[in-house]
Amino acid sequence: MTAHSQIVRIEVTDACAERMPPRSDALRLPDGADPGGRGLLLVAGLVARRDWYLRSEGLSRTVWAECALTLPT
Repeated sequence: MTAHSQIVRIEVTDACAERMPPRSDALRLPDGADPGGRGLLLVAGLVARRDWYLRSEGLSRTVWAECALTLPT
């Protein structure tokens, strides 16, 4: 059996543009008292690349992640 890789990109857009997620090089481990901050760490551990950008209207942001999908041929 052989396989080939494809990239799957997942994007999520929300209207909360006032709080921006950290870039990949700025992720930090939250301390035990932090109520959040673990979701992007989980995503970063599973994907090849991730980032975010502001939408052109400036009222929302899109967070995206890419992961390799290996399919049997």
